[in-house]
Parts: sequence; C-alpha cells; structure tokens
Amino acid sequence: MFRESSVVVDSRASHIPQLRQSTATISHANVNTNTRADIGNESLRAQINTLQYELDTIKQERELERIERGAEVREAEKRAESEYKRAQVSLKVQVLQAGQMLRQFVAGRGSRKDSGATTP
Repeated sequence: MFRESSVVVDSRASHIPQLRQSTATISHANVNTNTRADIGNESLRAQINTLQYELDTIKQERELERIERGAEVREAEKRAESEYKRAQVSLKVQVLQAGQMLRQFVAGRGSRKDSGATTP
C-alpha cells in the first residue's frame, strides 16, 4: 500500500513541472491574447468614440436648426402682426377721412339748399 501511495506521489511529482509549464504557457498566451484583444478593442473604442462625437454633433446641429426655425417663425409672426396693425390703422384713417368728407359734402349740400341754389 505504501508503494502505491509512493508511486502516486512520484507520479504527481513528475507531472508538477509539466503542469507549471503548461500553466505558464497558458498564462503567457492569455497575455498575448489580451494584448491583441486590447489593440483590437482600442481600434473599436476609437471608432465608437468617433461615432459618438458625430452623433452628438448631429444632435446639436438639429437642435440649433429647430431653435433657428422657431426664431424665424416668431419673427415672421411679429412682422405679420405689425403689418396687420398698420393695415388696421390705415383703414381707420381712411374711414375717418371718408366720414369727414361725407360730413363736409352733406354740410355743403345743406348750405346750398339754404342759399337757394339748385342742385344739378
């Protein structure tokens, strides 16, 4: 029995250097793979950052365009309101002038009747 355990111990002992070597190889392979993956990931990260920047820029441009359109609409509304008010004032002036002319005409006609003049 002792011999079996001795053999087993010897058997394990003989595999330990191989195990350490294979672990070191795997560890070294992981480092190389990680390094390569990091280099590949770095390229992808750069592309993602570039795309994110472009997306943010497009969003900002759209927001600026929306604000500018809003400002243009408000400016057009102010101009239209101003023109409407001017037109109302002009119409009131014309109505007042027409009323004044009508009163003058009626007053002139009345004075002709009083003076005995005949109307044609």
